[in-house]
Amino acid sequence: MEPLKLNVIVVGAGIAGLSAAVVMSRAGHNVTVFEKSPFKHEAGFMIIMGWNATRVLESFDFDFSKARSVDSNFIETCDGATLEKKPGMTTRINDVEGSQTRTFYRPDIHTELKRLAINNPGGASATLLLGQVVLVDIELGIVYLADGSSHSGNLIIGADGERSVVKAAFNEPDTLRKARYRIFRCLVPTERLLDEPGRAMLSMTRNTFSIFTKDNKTLFWFEGRDGLLQDLEAGYVPDEDDKFPELDPKEAKTKMLRIFKDYHPNIISSLQKAGRVSEWTLSYFPTPHPHLISHRALLIGDAAHSMFPTTGQGGSQTIEDVGALSVLFRDIFTLSALEERMRLYEGVRKERAATVMSMSGIVFGREVEFAEKRGKGHPIWRTGIGSGEEHVRFLYDYDVMGESRKLLEEETRARARL
Repeated sequence: MEPLKLNVIVVGAGIAGLSAAVVMSRAGHNVTVFEKSPFKHEAGFMIIMGWNATRVLESFDFDFSKARSVDSNFIETCDGATLEKKPGMTTRINDVEGSQTRTFYRPDIHTELKRLAINNPGGASATLLLGQVVLVDIELGIVYLADGSSHSGNLIIGADGERSVVKAAFNEPDTLRKARYRIFRCLVPTERLLDEPGRAMLSMTRNTFSIFTKDNKTLFWFEGRDGLLQDLEAGYVPDEDDKFPELDPKEAKTKMLRIFKDYHPNIISSLQKAGRVSEWTLSYFPTPHPHLISHRALLIGDAAHSMFPTTGQGGSQTIEDVGALSVLFRDIFTLSALEERMRLYEGVRKERAATVMSMSGIVFGREVEFAEKRGKGHPIWRTGIGSGEEHVRFLYDYDVMGESRKLLEEETRARARL
């Protein structure tokens, strides 16, 4: 008996959607990806992937050299005004014996995933179509597009971000909230940082996910595109009565420099060399989604678990989702088996992603302080994490493909006993 060749619809062609398209097409399914914006590029900032994610990328022949990634060896927290390292807040994040933590310029990882999605050496490649999905019938497995057309599938994967059209079809409360936290994002070409202050910062931040804190402000610094670009993301907590008019890049840069004027002169000098600056309000889900699956649909990426950027796990959790798909959606022989695999997907991803999401605002090294503030009902107490090193091991040592295989084997043995 041959496995089913499912018709899979993926909504969204960002990192989540393209990764899902790669593994589902390699599992032998017919995959169609719908994206509402042109496929030219992904939003242009950096993303960090721990080895909990890079081992999944390795499993489907992702080429890190083509994606121009940079190895990250440490997460390090320093004083934003003095640049002094904070005691107990430097944590190694590379796996000496295996997969590495890496940072990517988003357009580069997107390009490599697109290459893999449309060039499947083992069978049919995914089909990428430009079209805006405006409505989803998850019971019948139909997506409706803005142009009036409709498409049906055995499985719909919602990879369409925080404001997911697929998630909306679950008919569950929309809990997405805007955080009381704003962030300036800017890129600085490394070649602009070759003066003395710039060289000092490059030496300090090389191969490191660097965090500079002062009062209620945090600057994240990491590199990508073979080290040719530096990503500086400057976050702050605004006053409650602050207004946020839309700013052009020049106005945003002026505001950023004003808010971070008490940072070290070397950081100020680096921020002054930024080109286009944008200001964002972070959004998040304060509580986990009740379900990651419903009828013929499942959720991955930000549609399933949007989180704060502090621990750098947003992208990694997306790739963990995809790692689970790669194991659980092979060799499916009946539609009832498909339903069971969907339940297994929720089983392996729901609690893990919810726990990581709940701890995504922690600065590494402040776990005990965070736990005491949140109280014993918070999930961090169940993990037993008491240090930055333990936090990293909890995040990065997790093997989602191994856990998925274990769950699948347990289910197979249980069925054999019936």
